[in-house]
Amino acid sequence: ETRTRSGNMASLRTDYLSLDGGRRSLNALSLVAFVSCAVSIACSIYTSSAVATLAPANPSALYSEDRHGRDWEEEFRYMYRPSGEAAPPRKFALPLITPMQNQKERGSCWVFSIAGVLEHSYRKFAVDNGWFDPDEYLRLSEQGIGAAIVRACRKLPEVCKTGDGDSAYTGNSTEGGEPEWLYYMQRYISDTVALPWSVCPYNPKHSINDTVCADEKLLEASPLSLRVASLHTYYELSEMKEALVKHGRAMGFSFAFFNRAYRLPCTGEMHPLLGRCDPDKAQCVPCPLEPNFENVECCVQMSRTGSSMHGEFYGGRTPDSDYSQEGGHAVLLVGYNDNYVSPTGMVGGLIVKNSWKDGVGAGSHTIDYLMQRHSPIAERKVCPNVHLPDSWYPCGSLHECSSEKVRISAKAMHKVLRLECNNGFGFAGEGKEKICDDGDEYFFKNVTKFGGGLSVSCFIAARDGADLCLPPMWYEDLTLLFSPVEGEKRENDADQCGFYFFPYESFRSIAATQDTPWATDLDVHWDLGSFANAPRHYRRHGKDYSLLEKDTLRQRRDDFAGPFPRLVRPL
Repeated sequence: ETRTRSGNMASLRTDYLSLDGGRRSLNALSLVAFVSCAVSIACSIYTSSAVATLAPANPSALYSEDRHGRDWEEEFRYMYRPSGEAAPPRKFALPLITPMQNQKERGSCWVFSIAGVLEHSYRKFAVDNGWFDPDEYLRLSEQGIGAAIVRACRKLPEVCKTGDGDSAYTGNSTEGGEPEWLYYMQRYISDTVALPWSVCPYNPKHSINDTVCADEKLLEASPLSLRVASLHTYYELSEMKEALVKHGRAMGFSFAFFNRAYRLPCTGEMHPLLGRCDPDKAQCVPCPLEPNFENVECCVQMSRTGSSMHGEFYGGRTPDSDYSQEGGHAVLLVGYNDNYVSPTGMVGGLIVKNSWKDGVGAGSHTIDYLMQRHSPIAERKVCPNVHLPDSWYPCGSLHECSSEKVRISAKAMHKVLRLECNNGFGFAGEGKEKICDDGDEYFFKNVTKFGGGLSVSCFIAARDGADLCLPPMWYEDLTLLFSPVEGEKRENDADQCGFYFFPYESFRSIAATQDTPWATDLDVHWDLGSFANAPRHYRRHGKDYSLLEKDTLRQRRDDFAGPFPRLVRPL
């Protein structure tokens, strides 16, 4: 749901420093003097044809942290990279990212983004200090995070009135909020915002219960306590990538969310999405200027969410696409790959953890796949995305589709072979104009591009081998008409799937159309008494550490030796 719709540490720190302690302000006059000098030197070096980069003898004398924890020395490094310093790698992903969780019917994406930041920082600190095995993690309560922040909004309305379309400022709703609020209101929530999941289970539907937990008595017993030492927001791709590599922290990532529009031909013929569309009565729009639309006088505009079942975000305004902003969305930035080519042909992008359930209309991948560490075949073993038409095995005739060879091939490729008509969404029609009968089995035959982003797809009836070719439609809308038979339905692995690709091209397109997407790095420090396996003298008096043990889970991860997941070692 969108908002409108909803380092390894060298030593252990036991003290909580003042948020403003020891910070110095930037000397503006020194900065101006230095920049003028640097520009003059740079011009001199350039005109003498020498190749060099500039760095001051003592950058810290010119740049210091301001009151928001901004590291101006680090800012200088972005402007003048010292000679010999390596650029960020072509691809990178953080380890120890916890599993995706589903926000369900609430506009609480921002809460799940915060949960991802906190879970990763907690897990990383515990693993680094030997208090967790690498596959262990603590599941935190998204309900508790939302409730603590919304209650704080009642005391700090000036903080919670900063978002576009957010409702959390009312003090009784998590429908829309911002991950950055964790930093600004931490004085009020440092001991209550992080709770083990069982202390405050998630309520799947938006209601007046957004601000409460099932058992308020357990809140006082939770040992978790944290502070956020600094906040740093990045608006440029290269800075986001460098921050991921340098700091090793998952970051909240916020962006404008778009719907993608497309146009269906209205010809008077039966169409599963339009019914029997009458051009004289329909709300017609101009058709795409493509050959197959040449004799079509009326088209009807439809729209779909700005993400694909391949787990790819797109949006903004481009020459060949029509998008409209629907709202905003927040996810967790965990990596990037400059080399990955998306199903739409976009090269390079960010890797984010989303908070949507996979199924009809939505699909996702593993981090390893988006990092190109294993094959598409191996990926389908972990994240089969069975409702995605690209996961259906094509065959040319009833005889071929029914053969043992095709059955073995489909299984080896981890693709769906047998489909059934599914009128659960009401698109198969009724009476004599029904496209297919509910439950009838089919095989997927082929798909042909039509134009305007539409395709013509054909199926083979398992009953008699008759061809069923559908009118032009958005390819992924086939999932509204067909689904795998019961024996071929498989869920995506919740421990490993849930990751989306955010192409650099989409980033730039959205930035040119609406506000620039941004990533926020929150430097979270945990009280040492927040860990059940830490030395006992760190334990906080009166706290129940069994609450942590109850929600400490293990995360499964598959490793593949080659492209075929069944083959692991020589036989």
